Amino acid sequence: MRVLGLNTLVYFVFGVGARAAALFATLGVLGHAPLALTVPWLVVVPFCLLAARFVTAPSRVAHLTRSTGSLLRRGLAYAIAGTAWVREVRSAEGGRRALGASGRRSLPSRRSSCSPPPSEGSSRLPPRNIGRVRRVLVLFAVVGLATASPLAASSVRMKLTTTTPTPRVGEPWRYTLTVRSTSGAPLLARAKLQLLLGDTVVGCWKGGAMVQCFGKTAGDWITLRGKRSGLLQFPAQSVGVRLTFQATVKVQRLTRKVRAPVTVQPMAAPSP
Repeated sequence: MRVLGLNTLVYFVFGVGARAAALFATLGVLGHAPLALTVPWLVVVPFCLLAARFVTAPSRVAHLTRSTGSLLRRGLAYAIAGTAWVREVRSAEGGRRALGASGRRSLPSRRSSCSPPPSEGSSRLPPRNIGRVRRVLVLFAVVGLATASPLAASSVRMKLTTTTPTPRVGEPWRYTLTVRSTSGAPLLARAKLQLLLGDTVVGCWKGGAMVQCFGKTAGDWITLRGKRSGLLQFPAQSVGVRLTFQATVKVQRLTRKVRAPVTVQPMAAPSP
């Protein structure tokens, strides 16, 4: 029974972590996930917790955990007994009794309670081990929160637009980078802006300006939520050179590159 109860406890921890991740994703705190993925976690997990609390109430648990009747009825009795064990573990004294009981635990009968006191020869788990068990459960919750609702690549839309692919020397040239979900919600992201000559980095955004630099990892990361727009000016030595304006964008674990072609034109002749 202890094994069945521990298995139920693991599902309980991961379910709570998954619901928290779904809630954060719905609010846009941890990126974004489609409502079709988050709504079931937001609705089903509380329903399961309410159902578990209902069937493990002291007035019902003795009757519902009787191992009599059909195979389905006996299986349901074991499942409810495991859930009742989890409810007992959540309390300090009940947790010591449940985790400290030795030997195999039998299903409670009609006359017995869900958590019979341990026999005189049973061993108790030391308080420090209770603390270790709780720390392990917290670790499970953190892992469940981090992995329950990963951001799918198909749910992210990135776009890089510019005022023109042929900017003129000395004239402001605007770029706009947007990072949104498929439903249009802005996403928290980080971006690195670079200028490429072929596949070689020759410029990057660093120290608040576009400067000459080299190396694939050159440049500072810029934090944005949904959109970033800025103005650049190209020097005369860039005239006629076919460049590529590149934004490397990270959204949670997803990394993608978006590009826009640039061919700088000479400064416009002054009007007579």
